[in-house]
Amino acid sequence: MYDDEPPECFTVATPRARKVHICCECGRKIEPGETYERVSGIWDGRPERFKTCTGCVELRKRLDDHPPFGCLRECMQEEGIAEDDLKCPLKQSP
Repeated sequence: MYDDEPPECFTVATPRARKVHICCECGRKIEPGETYERVSGIWDGRPERFKTCTGCVELRKRLDDHPPFGCLRECMQEEGIAEDDLKCPLKQSP
């Protein structure tokens, strides 16, 4: 989801990184050789692509309501989930 609106269309892939990417949730580097989630779609008529590290993907799955991309930390706080309790990779943010 993006701004609480579902995409017009989207694809999800879990490729192995060939170059460095930045996680859209925690901001850490996804290093070459790591797998990550790549979601591409069209939201509000605009194409977007979101790359998420596996740690943040796992955290997103633990939430009842899937947060919009880039809002994982905020949604965790709203649900009263402490980053320490989940050994959250968000603490690695720059």
